[in-house]
Amino acid sequence: MLACDYLLGISGSIKTWYFLTVKVLSNNPNWIISVGKLPIGMRLEPLTGLLTGTAGEQGTFTFTVKVSDGKAKPDLTSQNYTLDVAPPADDTLLVKPAAAPMTITGDLATNTWKLDQNVKKNINGVNPNTVSFGVCWDKNNLYVALKVLDTAVVTGDAVQIMIDGRHAREAIYNSDDRVFTITPDGQISEQAGRKNGVHAAARKTADGYTVEFSLLWSSIGINTPDKTTIGLDVSNINVDAGGRKSQSVWFGSDADLKGPSAFANLLMTK
Repeated sequence: MLACDYLLGISGSIKTWYFLTVKVLSNNPNWIISVGKLPIGMRLEPLTGLLTGTAGEQGTFTFTVKVSDGKAKPDLTSQNYTLDVAPPADDTLLVKPAAAPMTITGDLATNTWKLDQNVKKNINGVNPNTVSFGVCWDKNNLYVALKVLDTAVVTGDAVQIMIDGRHAREAIYNSDDRVFTITPDGQISEQAGRKNGVHAAARKTADGYTVEFSLLWSSIGINTPDKTTIGLDVSNINVDAGGRKSQSVWFGSDADLKGPSAFANLLMTK
């Protein structure tokens, strides 16, 4: 016999990470949403009953969870639930697909970019640069572009793109995380040497430099990016004429130096 054990009403806000468990009194259950739908960015795991994800839209969502066991003549039971999603918090960026196929050259005019995010939170000294970036995606790649306004581009200047594939917010970096450092002349490195699936290019400009970046989803274990949430932060490292170094980030903190615990949510939507 099957019996669901679950909250009848769930409240939260858009862009909030949810991790809830549907419990059942049976072996080998299989879970589905039989009526209604979940918000963009959330999913019900069919084998575990985990309701997880980051809500990418607000509103009231009524849905029915149906569970069956693994018997030849399966038992079935279902339960209705309501999820209320309030207006957004500030820790998630909803990312739209690329408007057209992307070509990574370092020249931002080659592609259609919306550089609407700013890297201005100082974590080391005071970074005088003005840094903006944008993100988009397609079924194969994650794309990031940056524009750095820097009056004196010198050796040691760089941008960093930091990714947490599982978005588990660990205190230290591990195998699903990537920290890419890209210099104004297009040299790219990754802190653990994991550069498979990455392509980056940079160009110096009259007022600084620009960077374009792509990463294969499969290189971080993601096969279907739509409605996927990953962790992200972006950093700019600046060295002035006197050799003094400063660093700013988009969202996180100096915790970024050790791990992805302070990264923002990056939610792929359409």
